[in-house]
Amino acid sequence: CHFCDKLHVADPISEGSRANCLCCGATLFQNRSASLVRVTSFSITALLLMIVVHTTPFVEMDAASMRTVLTLPGAAEALVEEGSLIVGLGVALFTIVTPLTLAGIGLCVRSVVVRIQCAGRDVRDTLVEPL
Repeated sequence: CHFCDKLHVADPISEGSRANCLCCGATLFQNRSASLVRVTSFSITALLLMIVVHTTPFVEMDAASMRTVLTLPGAAEALVEEGSLIVGLGVALFTIVTPLTLAGIGLCVRSVVVRIQCAGRDVRDTLVEPL
């Protein structure tokens, strides 16, 4: 227990229930209902929205009969080309690479769980979400 330091055996719990400390009553972990479905839906939604965000221009400038349109990947590339390497790489890392990686990890976790379930082993009781 992270409150009273009592040691517990982490037995599998049913979906929608939580494990509490026997000494102080604090919640140790819980198995939220439909948590994998939520991860999958949020990951797919994030990937679809990232396609929109990365292809839609967010800056349009008209000056002296020249039109400039800038997208998020284009902004990172322009910063690198203009000599701001660290800022350009930071923009690319935090707006493109990291969100795509996190959404991809969410889908990979779901596919691994589905494969395990298809192999005949039900893992819903062994997957828990810590608080």
